[in-house]
Amino acid sequence: MSDEQILNLLKIIRIFKQSIIMQKNEDFYLKKEFDEWDTLSDEALKNFEGSLY
Repeated sequence: MSDEQILNLLKIIRIFKQSIIMQKNEDFYLKKEFDEWDTLSDEALKNFEGSLY
């Protein structure tokens, strides 16, 4: 394998690694958002149920 090919391969590996890290961070952010939505939904449901009595 030539030096140029090795450098290109290393670039591909770095980009792949960065994309994995970015995806992991995005998944964490989405999970946090969904958890917040669930909390808001739970609060809204409790308030609605409380208003029925």
